[in-house]
Amino acid sequence: VSLSAAAGELDFIFDQVRVKATGGSATFTTRLYTSGEFRIEYGAMPETTVLVGYTAGVFATGGQEAATDFTAYAGGTVPSGRSLAMYQLVSADALSDTALTFARPAADPFPVRNRLIYPWLAHNEYFTLGLAVVSNSPDACRLRITAVGMDGRPLPVVPPSENPRYVTLEPYAQYVSLIGPMFAFDGGTADGWVLVETDNPDPYGIQGFFLAQSFFGGILDSMDGAVASSETGTTLLFSRYTGEVNEFTEVTVVNPNPADAGIALYIYYEDGTEETADALIDPNGAAVFTLTGSGSAYVLVDATEPVTGFAMNFNTAGSLAGQPARFLWESRGEQVSPFFVWSQTDYASRLDLVNPNDDAATATVALFDSAGQPVGNAVQVQMGGWFNTRLDITPDVFGFNKAASADGWVRVTADRPLLGTMTFGDPDFQFSQASLPLLGQPTHYTIHSHLAQGMAGGVNYLTGLAILSLDGANDVTVDVYSPTGSLDYGIETTLDAGERGLGLLSEWMPQGPWPRTSGYLAGTADRGMFAYEIFNTVNEEFFAAVPAQKFFPVQEEADDADNGWPDYAEPIDDYPLEVRGQLSPADSGYFLVDLGDGFIDEIEDLFVFTAPHDGWYLFALYPDHRYCDVDLYVFDSEWVIVGDSAYGVPGVEYVEIELQAGVYAVGVSLFDLGWFTSGGYHLVVEPDAIP
Repeated sequence: VSLSAAAGELDFIFDQVRVKATGGSATFTTRLYTSGEFRIEYGAMPETTVLVGYTAGVFATGGQEAATDFTAYAGGTVPSGRSLAMYQLVSADALSDTALTFARPAADPFPVRNRLIYPWLAHNEYFTLGLAVVSNSPDACRLRITAVGMDGRPLPVVPPSENPRYVTLEPYAQYVSLIGPMFAFDGGTADGWVLVETDNPDPYGIQGFFLAQSFFGGILDSMDGAVASSETGTTLLFSRYTGEVNEFTEVTVVNPNPADAGIALYIYYEDGTEETADALIDPNGAAVFTLTGSGSAYVLVDATEPVTGFAMNFNTAGSLAGQPARFLWESRGEQVSPFFVWSQTDYASRLDLVNPNDDAATATVALFDSAGQPVGNAVQVQMGGWFNTRLDITPDVFGFNKAASADGWVRVTADRPLLGTMTFGDPDFQFSQASLPLLGQPTHYTIHSHLAQGMAGGVNYLTGLAILSLDGANDVTVDVYSPTGSLDYGIETTLDAGERGLGLLSEWMPQGPWPRTSGYLAGTADRGMFAYEIFNTVNEEFFAAVPAQKFFPVQEEADDADNGWPDYAEPIDDYPLEVRGQLSPADSGYFLVDLGDGFIDEIEDLFVFTAPHDGWYLFALYPDHRYCDVDLYVFDSEWVIVGDSAYGVPGVEYVEIELQAGVYAVGVSLFDLGWFTSGGYHLVVEPDAIP
């Protein structure tokens, strides 16, 4: 699509549009006038081609709906469902002078506001998927859960099972299930991914994670997983790679877009060699890459559309570990792992680091015990640009006493932002292993979307928590919620600077509601925390681990009428926080921002934010409707713009910025409501790095 402009009009030229029936392609132009009228120019089209307009479609988040072929309804009525097809080119002969009737579209039965992507699905005699979703909202919401095949279409199921599946999630409730009981897959097996959509406009209104489970002889022998997320990117990175004898790495890439995604996958070895693989993924489809090369390495994926993914590190002796796709903007100069463990005969831990920068990086890796005291000696490593390194946490490398076991937490400090993964398990990662991303942002409000402390399906599960505080006098709470959302039990404790709390749930809460194999955990930390949830069994058959999921308290915009003026800017009452705001066409802007070159923007809503300390901050603006265009500005106390984002649609506006302690203003600008008559947004303010 190209664009040309003239006085009072805009031309959108659609080129190389595929023609139904005859094949080939054609060009047509849609001309928009300032009066609000429009016309379609057919002149550039072959005589044997006609254009059929269909504007009753509704865009679906993730592009799940298949396009309607109008020729199948010649002489009849075209259904008005939620098709993505807004036009179609067909040959005149295919219609044969036959009329098409378009039914009046019904209201959208499921207005999608947010989504979670579970980027792995396998269901057969050897593997299955378990997933959990938790509501953080005081209002009930609906979920649409779709099991999507590798070809991008909903997987076929046997009636009365339905795909997608609709679920009503009550306030603060949990939905948890294995994939098998959710969908009766045709043929009994499935491969692909899972999309969970919600009508809840809060970007953190639902949270969840998943666990990939493997079986040997019908017995669960290994599992691991990751947090479900809505994030996508055109570059993915997996910092851990395994390809030695009896090992292989499997990378799944998911394309949640209504367009093809070209994929280039690279394995970069520590010795400077590389391997590549390519794929073209269908709209909403997925691709799996099985990698077996030997050596220390990492995997990088470049894509022509924003994608996401999941990597599995397998040992054929009977273990697996999972890694979520990491995005370049997640790299940090300082990161931690709240957990490591080593013993001569039972446990091992390994750190994989990647330098995703053009320049070389120097990193210092230091170990600490639960009280914050050093374990052994810090180790310094150097990595060239786009190189990796692997560190086994052993007495030989870090110099701690090999006569005793060691456990604690890890701190990585570097002169460039890095990405990394912590893996722990048995000494050779043969029978048990779990991988976790290093953490570079403290969370103040956490969710652990599932717990298992007791017998379920013949397995005696244990759940542990590792909670690290880097600030002193840090008041921490951990609460247990039932699947229906009721608060059943809770504790309060205080952690000092550098202190790591570690224990099974029965040790954190000796009087807690155990045994329990459903429900979830929620936590708070006044000064922020770094948390892992670790699953095990009484007989230690396997490990699985997932980082905490985050949420924020919500502040309602108090004065939508006047808070666009600097004198009436509304204070942001806490930090971190979500502000829930409203926009309407009548809210036409007050504070004018001179962007230079004759461009002026209008600020509808202004907020005052007090940065409590020097450091990096993240401001994110989420419109309720993905096709509502909003812009985001950060001003200093002199009303000078120090950060801004005007990405466009569909998307989220982000400002990552280093601020000194002090007072700032945050401006929300409504550029275009799209086809909506009103709308809202969530403005999130949170720390972007370890203070």
